[in-house]
Amino acid sequence: MKHFLITLITLTFVYGSSLKAEEKLSFGVDAGWGFADLNADDTAQYLANLSGQTITYSEDSGAIMFRLFGEYEIDKTHSIQLGYFFSGDMSATYSSASASATEDYSVNGLDLIYMYTFDDFSFKVGVHDSEVDGEASLTLGGTTYAAGSSTTGGGAIVGFDYNIDKQSYVGFQQYSNVGGDDDSDVIYLSYGYIF
Repeated sequence: MKHFLITLITLTFVYGSSLKAEEKLSFGVDAGWGFADLNADDTAQYLANLSGQTITYSEDSGAIMFRLFGEYEIDKTHSIQLGYFFSGDMSATYSSASASATEDYSVNGLDLIYMYTFDDFSFKVGVHDSEVDGEASLTLGGTTYAAGSSTTGGGAIVGFDYNIDKQSYVGFQQYSNVGGDDDSDVIYLSYGYIF
């Protein structure tokens, strides 16, 4: 993924200035909150099976997220975005009768989105390639257990933006199968600005 990102950035700088002159290419940033389901319940069950103890868990509902993107306008209603998104840390705490352990997760990846704009709304469909970074192991009550560590993979994106004006918007997107896990989704609510 790093090689792809380096190639993308290089092509953007090489060809971006001529496209920007034609007002076809723009750049933007959005930020907001990502509500995440990163399967802490599965990790708790895994730890319970290994330890032979009852394991309870609590988890953060999400974290701050950012997305940087380039947008190519095909015409007034159709455009394509290529972006890079990343989150802050989200924590899950696993507890037995005598001990607890906390695991931090974060999400990052690339996305490719097709947008159809109608009046004040832009409807989005796309794909992403993402990674969920977690702890490689958890120590609970003096015993160390292998944990989920990092997972990578792709999934689909659906969502929409409400365009406040030509440069700013509020958005809603669902990233499914984050990190390639069928049960891990992120709902992303954001405010964005296009330069």
